[in-house]
This record gives sequence, C-alpha cells and structure tokens, in this order.
Amino acid sequence: MDKLRGMVIFREVARKNSFSKAAESLQLANSAVSRYVTELEQWLNVKLLYRTTRSLTVTEEGKLYLEKIEDILDRVDLLENLAVKSQQELRGTLRLTAPSFWGAFVLKPLMVEFMSLHPKVKIHSLFLNRKVSLIEEGYDLAVRIGNLPSSGLIARKVSSIKLKLAAAPSYLEQYGTPEQAYELRHHECLIDTVPDHQTKWPFVEDKKNISVAVEGKMFSNDPELLRDLALSGLGIVYLPEFFIDPYLKTGELVELLPHQSQTAAPVNLIFPPNKQMNPALRTFIDMIADRLK
Repeated sequence: MDKLRGMVIFREVARKNSFSKAAESLQLANSAVSRYVTELEQWLNVKLLYRTTRSLTVTEEGKLYLEKIEDILDRVDLLENLAVKSQQELRGTLRLTAPSFWGAFVLKPLMVEFMSLHPKVKIHSLFLNRKVSLIEEGYDLAVRIGNLPSSGLIARKVSSIKLKLAAAPSYLEQYGTPEQAYELRHHECLIDTVPDHQTKWPFVEDKKNISVAVEGKMFSNDPELLRDLALSGLGIVYLPEFFIDPYLKTGELVELLPHQSQTAAPVNLIFPPNKQMNPALRTFIDMIADRLK
C-alpha cells in the first residue's frame, strides 16, 4: 500500500469524523477511503477507528498515531512546495519577537531590508523585555541572548554581545573608581532587569567566571534609561556595548574593569522544529546571519 497516502486519508477521516466527508474532500470514492484506512490498520496491526453504522470514533491508539503523523505530513507538504516556492516570490506571515533593545538597534533595519526584498511577506513583530513562549503564543522566531537552556527548539547563533561596565566621571570623582569586581558591592548600581543575572553581575577573574552581588535603588527593563542615569552621575551600569561605546568616545562615560568584564554572550535565533522548512523564515534567518557575520 501507499503508506503516505494512507496517512493523508486517515488524517482527513479523523478531521472530518466521517468516511463520506473525507472522500468528498479528497475526491475519492468512499470504498477507496475505507480500503486505505483498513490497509493502514493492518499494516500497523492496530485499530485506529471504531466504526458503527451511526458513528465513527478515533481510538486512543489512533489519536497517538494522528499526533505523530501530523508533523510528518506537514513536512512533506513543505518539501513538495519548496521547489515551486523557490521560483516564486516569498509569501506568508512571519511572527517574531526579540528583546526591545536588540529589536530597535539590530533587527529593525534588517526587517526593513527584508520587506523591501520580499514585499509579499507580512511580518508581525513583538519587541519586549520578557521571554515569549513560541509554542504557546504562536511565534515563528525569537531572539535569545545568553546561554540557552535545553529545549525542543532549534537554535542558530548569529552574533554575540559584550557587556561593558561604565560610569560618568562625576560619579567616579565623588565615590571613587572600583579596581576589582567585588568592590561593586559598595557602589550604587543601576540594575537592568532584562538579563537573568540582574543583581548578580557576571565577570571573569583568573580565567574563571564569577558573579558579584550588586545593589542599587534603580531597577529598570529600559537600558537607555539606565544609561541616561549613568550619564547624569547617578550610578554604574553594566550594559551591552552598543549602549556604552558612543559615550566612551566622547568621555561622558568611563569604562570600568575592562579586564574583568564578561566574555561576549551569544545571540541565538530560535524557532520550533516544524518551522525550519518555511521558505520565508529560512530566508529571513539566513539574511540575519549573513548581515551579522
């Protein structure tokens, strides 16, 4: 028997909860639909459906089998369309999410470029400083900064971000300049609530990763606000370098402990396995990786 065809027909029968409606949908004879399901059951040696003259019910084994073949059939559909789609304009909708600062500084210009190249693709973006559940909230792609926990998601590293510790000269004149990371415990720190580390700032000491517990009166998920407070002499910040570098050049901020600052944190694009063959998604991911390499 054609096993793949049998899977397609069984899925349609289960969705329609009817042999006749599945046959109509698939433009097949009722007898052909019934035969395929029967042969599939015989091949699997398991009962997929309970049939009576009045009702049709998917068995527990059938529900489990249906769950497993859904992803297979989705992938087959995508593979069959890849060659055709590669010759056509990209279409569809991408739903993506990223931390606010990375979205604003890095992702927005890439989105503009991508939409200029592929005007038939729609993009729904969500930039905010919390981790979005791709599966539960229905997103195709997310940006994650830092080491990733184990999950069933696919990850592709596209860049890295280095944190820099800095303060204004006026703050250092008043409170002194820390010479070692542990001295930060005695300073006013402006705390970014986006990273997992928050009040335990990561550093490197003697080639080992350490963390220093810091305190402060200002907590915010807005790194630009924290930087502006630092510029006003109100404390020390530990932020991604692109927030700090322009002000180091002007002398408005002074970099602290450059020899102990954390090594670069990876930036990963993550997406569910069933999205990996989506042509628009794949093209967008490849473009991001190419521009940031």
